[in-house]
Amino acid sequence: MGHRGEPLHVDDFGHRYYQSPGQYLAHRLSGVLGVRVRSEKPGTVQRSMAACVSTVDAAEAALAGRMAVRYATEGHSDVMVTLLREPGKRYRCVTGLAPLEAVGGKERLMPSDYIDDASGLANHHFVEYARPLIGGPLPRFGRLT
Repeated sequence: MGHRGEPLHVDDFGHRYYQSPGQYLAHRLSGVLGVRVRSEKPGTVQRSMAACVSTVDAAEAALAGRMAVRYATEGHSDVMVTLLREPGKRYRCVTGLAPLEAVGGKERLMPSDYIDDASGLANHHFVEYARPLIGGPLPRFGRLT
């Protein structure tokens, strides 16, 4: 594991990847307590929850894959398939293409108007944006009081 200030890896775009807090704590606990400790990365947990994928997300992933094959067989290269919302009352997504140099290694941050300034949490603007992507009703969680 890398030291606190050194990245574990630098990708081709120059993005630095540091040890996660979970990895750091697991390493420290293992050393202090003398026991085996492991941390779970969110991606690992997410892959184990395939049954919880939204129907919209699954359909859009399949659409992006089909269109990537179609665009490639049509001779397109050095592009990435994009998903674009069509305007209107009902949610509908179409594909497009973006040049790799316009998107590769870039970040697209969540718009600041999706975050409540006082709490730092997602607000109703984000909920309005995200609700069609969920594809069904939100689960009801129990509460221990």
